[in-house]
Amino acid sequence: MRSIGIDVGKKKCVVAVMDGKKRILEEFSYDNTVEAATACAREMKRKYRRCQAAIESTGNHWLKTYESFESSGIPIQLANPRKMKIISSTHAKTDKIDARKIADTLRTGNIPPCHVAAPNVRDDRQVVRNRIALVQDRTRVINRVRSLLHKYDVALVVSQLYSPKGQSKLAEITLPRPTDDATLRQHSRHIAFLTKEIAATEEQIRKRAATNTYALKLMSLPGVDAFTAMLLASEIDDIRRFDRPNKMVSWAGMCPTVSQSGDSLYYGRMKIEANRMVRWAMIQSAYSAVRADGKLKAYYERVLKRHGGNNAVTITHVANKMLHIVWYMLQRDEQYSQTDEDLYSRKLERVTKG
Repeated sequence: MRSIGIDVGKKKCVVAVMDGKKRILEEFSYDNTVEAATACAREMKRKYRRCQAAIESTGNHWLKTYESFESSGIPIQLANPRKMKIISSTHAKTDKIDARKIADTLRTGNIPPCHVAAPNVRDDRQVVRNRIALVQDRTRVINRVRSLLHKYDVALVVSQLYSPKGQSKLAEITLPRPTDDATLRQHSRHIAFLTKEIAATEEQIRKRAATNTYALKLMSLPGVDAFTAMLLASEIDDIRRFDRPNKMVSWAGMCPTVSQSGDSLYYGRMKIEANRMVRWAMIQSAYSAVRADGKLKAYYERVLKRHGGNNAVTITHVANKMLHIVWYMLQRDEQYSQTDEDLYSRKLERVTKG
């Protein structure tokens, strides 16, 4: 079996092909384009027949090569770059050395894997993440507007500047300096444009949620709408990859780090290496859930008393509990046991009607 290690760069990919006895058979590079990656995969398949490949997860740069090798019928693994550093740490670091390290780690069967979702799940994830990015862009523009108005002591009582009422209030304002007034008009148009794009993206999410079995189940949980349900469904992908709820909670960074020495046990901060979007989504959902669900509200009040009224810590505990519930719902293929049927019906209606 030939092992192919690929070090991915933004412009170039460096390849090292190694046999079972750790001998380098060939080394070369190719442009990080779909055409070049496909040509490389086909050539490897033609020359070596029985071969396997590995590539490190580096932003989105790995995707072209991964999909090209996958479509060519070559088994390929996506390696966790942080864990790869621990397994094969060396002082010298070049693209060629990295490619050799990946090939050798693959040869010995020690590649620390990253989960790769199916293409349709990757599409769902892209739509959801695009909506997050658009909202973040709009927030940045709104902050610029507020900063500009503060310069002239203009106070706006409207909380949502992107709403029709907010846009109407902005249109009524005229700033003394022509340049600042023109900038305000530009920001207002930018907010309106982003709001329209967000609405279009949310429509895509609703349509996808209507046919996603995970999302339809997750919407029965209080505090979880179509967007949050699709975020969770696309990020989790396959619940079977988490054999225990604690593993999924740890993956989402919803549990503290633990350090133990003898009889001493210390709990630290939340995990840094985690799926931050899932953690963010669960915390946001928890705020709504404690107002809508009696069981979760009672749990919230017990934990709040235990933590001396610290709301931020308490909400994290609620989010942790909700993520446990999510695991059981998806594993058992059932909706939330305490579902508010009227609320759930309205959620489904919004999804199906779009």
